[in-house]
Amino acid sequence: VSPPLHLLSRRVTSVRESLVPLSLSVLFRSPLEGAVMVSNKERGFPVLFHSTRFVVLCLTTACLTFCLANPLILNFTVICMDDIVPEEMQAGNGTGEVHWLHDSALRNLLFSGSAIGNFIGTFPITALIQRFGTRTLFMVYGLTSAAATAAFPFAVATGFYPLIFATRIAQGFAMAFTMSAAGAVCISWSPVKEFGLYMSILSMHFQFCAIFTMPVSGAFCVSSFGWRGVFFLQAALTFILFGLFFFFYEDEPAMHRKVSSKELSRIEKGKENETKGGSVPYLAICTSPAIIGVWLSSIGGNLGFQIFLQFGPIYLNKVLNFAVASTGFATALPYILSATLKAFTGPLSDHSTCLSEKARIILFASISQGFMAVCYLIMAWTTDPIISQVCYTAAIVFSGLNVIGVVRCAQLVARQFMPFVMSVLNGILCVITLVLPPFVATVASSNTPEQWSLIFYCAAGIIVGTNIVFFFVASDQAAPWTRIDYQKKKSVDGVKTVG
Repeated sequence: VSPPLHLLSRRVTSVRESLVPLSLSVLFRSPLEGAVMVSNKERGFPVLFHSTRFVVLCLTTACLTFCLANPLILNFTVICMDDIVPEEMQAGNGTGEVHWLHDSALRNLLFSGSAIGNFIGTFPITALIQRFGTRTLFMVYGLTSAAATAAFPFAVATGFYPLIFATRIAQGFAMAFTMSAAGAVCISWSPVKEFGLYMSILSMHFQFCAIFTMPVSGAFCVSSFGWRGVFFLQAALTFILFGLFFFFYEDEPAMHRKVSSKELSRIEKGKENETKGGSVPYLAICTSPAIIGVWLSSIGGNLGFQIFLQFGPIYLNKVLNFAVASTGFATALPYILSATLKAFTGPLSDHSTCLSEKARIILFASISQGFMAVCYLIMAWTTDPIISQVCYTAAIVFSGLNVIGVVRCAQLVARQFMPFVMSVLNGILCVITLVLPPFVATVASSNTPEQWSLIFYCAAGIIVGTNIVFFFVASDQAAPWTRIDYQKKKSVDGVKTVG
């Protein structure tokens, strides 16, 4: 059992303030090993005006954005990379040899490469978070993303497909920690009454990645810098952001010198009965009806979102016949609207006292998933490009509300074990992003409106089917296994068993 905070409070010298070279033993320490809480006397004047948690929120969101944006670059630049194809292979060289860019199977395998890396990176997350903490682990994953993104143009220049594929796996590996990082940062740094606001902002990285990458990629594609420029730009920004994150972030607000006593009290209010550390009750979590409902709902929600995140540029360019430059902005517009909607609905969810918490969870989940399914059905039925574009935009906009419904439910039920729940959500996302490219390549091999209609019918059916259970099992109450008395009882039972 962790000792009381007032016994832990003693003066420590911050690594970042001491200018002493950082040793591996400090860098890769356990999050609780040598982690000393800062006393009230050491906190000094609140230079950030009791708002350190919002600086953490913005910095984390920016880092999450680029972890997801870096693998997304290829989804757009693939339509403007013809300069890498030798002239003799533009239409085959008479021997039947085709460049990987013009081979739909190899091209879609690259899209799946990031999903494979994501899947690989998901497995060790829960154990590594307990060993090294969010700060160190997130930095390692982020720097991997930056390095792989910078290396991609050089890999393409070699023409060696396995090397190109390896950089895609590395980019995907870095994606694996995004959901767990969002969950861990939210649980540690957000007051209970600001969960909706905090998670809605953190989850905006799903929108921000497209808002930034799509138009920037479009601009680079038609500029003298070419498609390679966007890879180098995003790699540099990723290095900078993760450096800032590592030198500012702490795994616990009580360890941060810039967190005032007033802000710390606000963050910790309502979390008194939660355990700090301890083993993860895997079986209890995996058999919780509310958590099972969350995981099932995420199958439909992630599928609906990923279809357009991965294949939006191709759909707009090949099916709706948008030009390359305008495709970037047309792809980004729905994500801008979705992020704007999240900015309003997150605080609204926190302060709408006219409805119970549970009612708000179900309401926002219904709006998000229901409207997305309806938009998919309309797109399957219509051949009008304007109606298709409107529904395409609306589906992405409403998908953003899912975090205020389904993910908020997971947050309130799982509390400090949210990183594990989010890692499973990420595993589900990995499977979807792994299966989706070959499915789309098979069904929409010619990118005709009829072929995409079949994809939309399937998506609508899966969204509706996977969300029915959630509406019956959704909860707003912290699960028994999040409480201190559960962990104590578990420890006592373990001692009795050994005895």
